Amino acid sequence: MTPGLQYNSGHGSVIRNNDFDHLYFGFYSVNVGNMVIENNKIHNSGHYGIDPHTGTHDMVIRNNIVYDNNGTAIICSLDCYHIRFENNIVYNNHGGGIVFSRNTTHSVARNNYVHDQTIPIQIAASYNNAVYNNTISNTNTTGILIIGDSSGNKIFDNTIMNAQSAFGIKNTAANNMIYANKLINVKSLGIAGGSSSSGGGANPVSSNNTNNIPMQTNGFNQPASPNNINQGGGNSNGSFSDGGALNPQQPQQSGPN
Repeated sequence: MTPGLQYNSGHGSVIRNNDFDHLYFGFYSVNVGNMVIENNKIHNSGHYGIDPHTGTHDMVIRNNIVYDNNGTAIICSLDCYHIRFENNIVYNNHGGGIVFSRNTTHSVARNNYVHDQTIPIQIAASYNNAVYNNTISNTNTTGILIIGDSSGNKIFDNTIMNAQSAFGIKNTAANNMIYANKLINVKSLGIAGGSSSSGGGANPVSSNNTNNIPMQTNGFNQPASPNNINQGGGNSNGSFSDGGALNPQQPQQSGPN
């Protein structure tokens, strides 16, 4: 099997309008910045579909269709920052759908459609990211999973449909905010369990997640509805703009009873 497309340099490159199939990796990079990967089909890879890695930064991954890969569809792993995953369609991959992994920071996943995926969206040992305006459907597990010691992540304005549970927070994940999500035909809100090893705060799960199941907050603080979230727009040249989503106005949190 052909190894795939790998960038160890080539800052500012654009990969557009391709059909990558039956490669080991569809795309892989190390320490590359200011790239755009858009309007591609990536499928039937032997491993991951799109895998910016090790120090990759200021990358836009948008309008791609990623499916039937033998590993995670789209992942950024190991010291990545300023990555934007947007407007992608992801389904039927054997690993995760969209994954922030191993110290991926200050990055955004927005406006993606992830369906028929065992792990639709995952944040693993990553910090200060935003996941919003995504649609997740048809999973027999959890819609959005936060694991490791992930912290400072904001999960809001997503729609999760036909899932076993909406959210999972595991290990020592702490100080992640979940609010203003819409849940449709979701069997449970999920398990929010985690606190930092240094005694940090719990993960607030807001009561303004609207759903068609009984609300369960698992004893965590419930912040008031956030105000003035600016979801902003993206730049076309690969330079990063989160539109303020990583630093929304912080809601006031009510104290425990």
